[in-house]
Amino acid sequence: MRQNCSQPITRYNICDLACKGYLHALSSSNLQSAFRKTGIYPYDPHMVERSNFAPAQVFIQEDSAEEACETEDREHVHEIEPIEKDIDVPVEEIEININNVEENEHALTINETQEKTVSEKNDTFFEDREKNIYILKKKQRTKQRRYLSKVVSGNAITEKETIEKIKEHKENVSRKPSQKSQKSKSNGKGKQLETITVVDEPFAGTSGLNLRGEPISIDDSMDSDLIEDEELCCVCKLTGLPQELRNCNFIVFANWRHCTLENCGHWVHLKYCCDKTVLRRHDTFLCPCHSTSIEE
Repeated sequence: MRQNCSQPITRYNICDLACKGYLHALSSSNLQSAFRKTGIYPYDPHMVERSNFAPAQVFIQEDSAEEACETEDREHVHEIEPIEKDIDVPVEEIEININNVEENEHALTINETQEKTVSEKNDTFFEDREKNIYILKKKQRTKQRRYLSKVVSGNAITEKETIEKIKEHKENVSRKPSQKSQKSKSNGKGKQLETITVVDEPFAGTSGLNLRGEPISIDDSMDSDLIEDEELCCVCKLTGLPQELRNCNFIVFANWRHCTLENCGHWVHLKYCCDKTVLRRHDTFLCPCHSTSIEE
């Protein structure tokens, strides 16, 4: 995948890719190293630390009654009974033979017990550790919802018993919404309605204007109406944008300014049709028509 990043993965080549990765991972060297690291072969119980099993030892499994019964019902070792034979043997030889038989029986019982303990250890090695893994949690029983399918499934609908169960189910379902409606009515009595005042014409606030703490002065002259599309610049005789900005491929905002001279309603494009680019509040501005006449 790293070598062929641009190659798409489809349903036709996904199996081939997965098999290649599986075969590379499931090699003999990887399996041998995994068995050695985990202590499976050669067997080493101290290869994995017990602290790694600590999360599994949080929950303890209770001893079940079946395990207790199994310990009681274990088969006891049967004693070997000597075989009686009708042969004349001296008393001394009989005593020696009896002693040898007792020693052999004792040796057999020891070997059998050792074999059983070894086999039990091999069988219960993982079972003792699985007690902490397989957890018996006492889960809270959830309320089983009674659907109509549970009542009808596996039964004939034409029988009287199933018809009665269906009727009971419908009655139980019809009772529940009435109880909910009563609860909603009782809860709604304590609530109070809140009155909300709606403003018809919202207006801008004055926050930020009075930074020095002085009273705010608002002139009527500042409340000028929007520039209409019919207004012409007294210099370029154009509406909207000046000639320099009409061929732009992006959005541009042109700044206008109204002449402050009385009885003059001329508008002028700033920066393009006059020398001034920026004007502050309460600054006097004369359009080029009047500024040339005043200078002369």
